[in-house]
This record gives sequence, structure tokens and C-alpha cells, in this order.
Amino acid sequence: MPKSKRERVVPLTKTEKKGREAKNDMIDLVRQSLQEYDSLYVFSFDLMRTKLFAQVRKEWPSDRFFLGRNKVMQVALGKTQAEELAPGSHNISARLQGTCGLLFTNKPDAEVRAWFSSYSVRDFARSGCVAESTVELPEGLLDGFQHTQELQLRKLGLPTKLIEGKVCMLHEHTVCTEGRPLTPEQATMLQLLDMKQSDFKLELVCRYSDGQFETLDGGLDE
Repeated sequence: MPKSKRERVVPLTKTEKKGREAKNDMIDLVRQSLQEYDSLYVFSFDLMRTKLFAQVRKEWPSDRFFLGRNKVMQVALGKTQAEELAPGSHNISARLQGTCGLLFTNKPDAEVRAWFSSYSVRDFARSGCVAESTVELPEGLLDGFQHTQELQLRKLGLPTKLIEGKVCMLHEHTVCTEGRPLTPEQATMLQLLDMKQSDFKLELVCRYSDGQFETLDGGLDE
């Protein structure tokens, strides 16, 4: 007799299994770090660049950063006082909102704050960012581009044409306007022009150490 479909065991896909294992690994590492390091900081950021953050990690070789789903990190620290891993650690979970990460460190608080307040790297703006300045391209020869790029430039909205094998602007064109959000095409065009209109920064949100939770405005809670 054929087996009932209800009795069939549906195997989980490798992706689902790997996803659960990765979450569990992160939870274990966060909990382990909370025991090993003196201080825990929450930091926020607007746009994450993997390459730039890799450089940040290199500047903190003996410390541990975590970037992941907020809910997973909240589970590790405890969402409520009854669930918290250490006294007061649930206060950190409440601050895990939006795009943020965790830093575990043994460095002095003053040193950590000084580094974060001074850290800033010029970067290419992404779609949705507000243009810092107006960029206009004049009519005539467009320097710095090969003839093979002309089609791409036209697709990005530039009034270009190949004249004697060189990329030329048929008339003046405004790439972006100060104060207005960038479209995907404008962001790509600024990158091709090697014009950076954004800063990559990490902002400290709060600190947890020795059972004490501290916000950046100086509020201190037990």
C-alpha cells in the first residue's frame, strides 16, 4: 500500500540548515564574548561598505565585532530582564534597532569614544543619498572615458556621442543637484567620475560594562 503523504519526512534544505547553524553560532559567540571582554558597545551606521569595514576590523585586531540580524543578537543578550545573559544586558537589546552592530573590547572607554568620534572615510554616495553638491558636465570632450564606455554613459542618461573615436557631450548636462536624493543612475555616474559625496562613519549608541548600561547622552542605569 502506498505510504500516506502525511507520513513523509520532508528534509530541510542545506540552506535552511546552514542558516539556523549560523544563527546559533552567532548567539554562542556573542554570549562567549560578553564573558570574555570588559565592555560592550552598540554602534550604528547608515551605509555599510564591506571593504571599508574590513579595514576597521584590522584596526581592532584584539577586539570582536558582530554585524548580523538584530533579533539574533537580542536573543543572545536577552530581550527581557528574565532572559538576560548578564545583569542589565537586556538594556543593550532594546538599543539594537535599525542598522547597527556590536563591539566587544577591553580598551579604555575614553580611547574607544575618541576613535569613533574621529573615524570618517570619504566614500561614494549610494542611491537615495542626498547630493552634497551640484555636478555639471560641460559640452564637448568628456575626459577620462574610453570609447567602449560611451554606450554605458548614454544608458545612464548622459547626452554623449562618439566623435572621431572620443566620447563627447552633445550639450551641458547636470549629473546631480545639491540637496536632492540620488537616483541609481546618478550614483553610478558619480562613481564613474570618481566623485565621492558621502562619508562612512560609525556612531556609538551605548555602552555596557560591569552590569552598568550607559547611553551616549550620559544617562547611566544600573
